[in-house]
Amino acid sequence: AKHPDMIKRWRSVGLKWVLIGFESFNEERLAAMNKRVDVETNEEAVRILQENGLEIQAAFIVDPTYTKSEFQSLRKYIRRLKLKSCQITVLTPLPGTDFFKEKWAELTSKNYELFDFFHAVLPTRLPLEQFYAEFCKLYRRIAVTPNILHVFKSPSNFTPSSIKHGIQMFNNMLRPKSYIKGHLQR
Repeated sequence: AKHPDMIKRWRSVGLKWVLIGFESFNEERLAAMNKRVDVETNEEAVRILQENGLEIQAAFIVDPTYTKSEFQSLRKYIRRLKLKSCQITVLTPLPGTDFFKEKWAELTSKNYELFDFFHAVLPTRLPLEQFYAEFCKLYRRIAVTPNILHVFKSPSNFTPSSIKHGIQMFNNMLRPKSYIKGHLQR
């Protein structure tokens, strides 16, 4: 956002897409994550990238304390910015980090197989099944849509049928009951 002219120059030498770690659409949550950026700057970056015809891979972190309305607000935010490809993960304190040490007493599981950014290992505000239902709904409606197909246009190893099959498999995986089952089994 500070150097739009640099984006134009990178585009002219072949830059095609950019990963942006938005993390959140909320000023308070960005501040809590020490992002040192605000929502307005993120939105300006999106405008500049889209103006230059660049694809954006947007990364967001869902906090286990999300409410149903926050899941809905994130979904609306992504649509409003016309973000076509999103990576959405659950806030996970990784072993060995200061955040992990800070949250040790709050962990709902010490099974490291669940520390995969898709399972909540910290207490959720919503009942666990409802949290996973909202998380899965968000992913199905935003991250896995026909809009994502544009990302795979050029590679020859992707065919329309393989992409469709991959999306179906991903959608099947994104069922709240599968998360609960995985959570309980581990």
